[in-house]
Amino acid sequence: MERAARARLASAVSSASWFVARALWVVLHVFLWTRSAGRAAVDRAFRVSGLAFLEPRRGLAFCARKLRRALEVGSFKTPWADHGERPPPPRTLAVIVNDPDEASSSRCLADIARVLVWAADAGIRHVSLYDQDGCIRARASRLAELVVRATVRAESESAHFAPPASAYAFRRANGDGAMKTVERFECGGKATRRPSRRGERNPTSNESETARNRKESARVASPPSASADKAETHASTTVDLLRAGDGAAALLDAARRWGEPAGPLGIVAGDPETGETSVAQLEAWMAANGSLLPVVEVTVVFGKHFHLAGYPPWQLHKTEMYRLRSLSTFSRSKFGDVLREYAGVSKRHGK
Repeated sequence: MERAARARLASAVSSASWFVARALWVVLHVFLWTRSAGRAAVDRAFRVSGLAFLEPRRGLAFCARKLRRALEVGSFKTPWADHGERPPPPRTLAVIVNDPDEASSSRCLADIARVLVWAADAGIRHVSLYDQDGCIRARASRLAELVVRATVRAESESAHFAPPASAYAFRRANGDGAMKTVERFECGGKATRRPSRRGERNPTSNESETARNRKESARVASPPSASADKAETHASTTVDLLRAGDGAAALLDAARRWGEPAGPLGIVAGDPETGETSVAQLEAWMAANGSLLPVVEVTVVFGKHFHLAGYPPWQLHKTEMYRLRSLSTFSRSKFGDVLREYAGVSKRHGK
């Protein structure tokens, strides 16, 4: 009798456990389905009403703050950030042309030259130009000439747009991944002049490139004089010409030379005894070795299909991506739209 009672009790407990588990499973799925349907309905309602810029998926409190900020400035199109101020322009820009036919065309270089002039005017100091086959990389001298022409044309055609005086440095990766400057020139304002090709001498000077670099370093290190204050200042813009495989060689070189010091400070990539290292140590070693590619903040992809065509992925972990179908239809106003959209982004870095 007692054994039968225990069996009935165990059966009742088992049935109750199964019922509770089944009920919890149903409640959980109903909750998840309701939340998903509710979010979709709210997103559609905001989109239909023209308020999608409030980003309702980030919460109603965030929408309220953003709406209050938009009402304060009197415009829903004004760049906005959590701190209420317009953020600075991106420090780094990547332009990816994933269509081989467009990258190899002669018009592509002229379009890219205009983008470089616009980027310099916006205050972007590092630009990476990428196509998988390296067509842009192979025509660095021609691109430098087109940048000067685009600057002169912009100064002569528009009274409202005057490109700033900029010093451009075009770099390419060597076999070991180190970035080497292949073109250096200045243009914009009174500084516009024809870029010098490798092997050419400046007719007004017989100095070597090393001597000019030493004088430039001494000029930067010396305190500014009265005449220097009146001189036109130049913003430095570095342009990396990349192709498929660039950047990977630098990581392989760092792995082969594990533990070796690099640069005048003797920075070590890792501990040769324990084999331990960190990302910061590796990046510091590559920077001292001249092979570090900077982290990209804004990436614009041009092509009929959206893909990165083998662009170094470790540069893109913090980037905001934008895609357009063709570089030939990219205008200054669209470039401004990209920067305004980026200015409204609130980065949380996974938090």
